[in-house]
Amino acid sequence: MKLVITAGFDGSIPALALCELLRRSGHCIETVLVVTPYSPTRLKKMLRQRGMQGIKKVASKLLNLKKSGAELSLQTQFLIHKGISYSSLKAWCKVNEVKYILVGNLNSSKSINSVKQSNPDAILYAGGGILRSTFIEVANHKIVNSHSGPLPEIRGMNAVEWSILLGYEPSITIHMIDRGIDTGKIISRKRIPIGKGETIETLRDKAVISGVLEVTRLFDGLTDLDDLNKETSRDGLVGRQCYIMAPAVRELLSNKLEGFLND
Repeated sequence: MKLVITAGFDGSIPALALCELLRRSGHCIETVLVVTPYSPTRLKKMLRQRGMQGIKKVASKLLNLKKSGAELSLQTQFLIHKGISYSSLKAWCKVNEVKYILVGNLNSSKSINSVKQSNPDAILYAGGGILRSTFIEVANHKIVNSHSGPLPEIRGMNAVEWSILLGYEPSITIHMIDRGIDTGKIISRKRIPIGKGETIETLRDKAVISGVLEVTRLFDGLTDLDDLNKETSRDGLVGRQCYIMAPAVRELLSNKLEGFLND
């Protein structure tokens, strides 16, 4: 299949993993659309949503700060385990002769035109912000996303955290993107087991990794996106729209998670 993959920044590990694993399975990655994190609009929005602590966390990812082997994140360990040594999407695209397009917004005319030119069989969303109807329509409504929570129960941001806090079993959901927030047809669901010593960060990483593996499994041997089995109804259940978790609520969650693991 001819695919387009989106990313929220050049060092996105899930996007990089999808690019390489799907290439290995025989798919043609036509274009990688990367949203620049340095636009004033995006920085203001990030500051408003996450505060300075959130900005610092994002900055560490963007700068690809080096850590010792013992401190490598599960996502980075996953890349190493899969033999993926590229430092960035730009580097991967250069080696594999794939179009790398940097845009300020996935809904911009530059982004829309690149999708038109690529004319992909499907788009795999691995970050980059909320998609508007123009982008969805030019993609012929064939956009697949991995959501780090159970759908339709938990939609939106920090889905792993809200799932635990609200009493749902941590899981990921592969679904189609439509005009709503995580309201598209569901393709598959997969549980995320909680082990000893888990933290919010390790569970988030496990959700990302699980989503990458599930997408690559679903696309293995796939020649037409319409061949994926998708639900036709959610029985009217829209679920809860969640937002970025406040620090105080996150602290309560950490305490709950610690208590859960000690039971």
